[in-house]
Amino acid sequence: MTERPLLYTHPDCDYSDLLKRDKDAEGVEYKEINLALRPEAWTDLEKLTGGERITPVFVDQDVVTVGYGGIG
Repeated sequence: MTERPLLYTHPDCDYSDLLKRDKDAEGVEYKEINLALRPEAWTDLEKLTGGERITPVFVDQDVVTVGYGGIG
């Protein structure tokens, strides 16, 4: 069984909302990690982004997408 992708979001990030909307419309099931509710997860996110505190970050198996549509 394949793990669901992870989506790191922050409520102050409009691009997080846009990416969630897109993934929902595509029928993609993902696990959302809201960094406002889980601030300890910033450490994991920074490992994925080379130290940057940026959202959204979408992780699907070995593929990490930082930002939204080339923004970020």
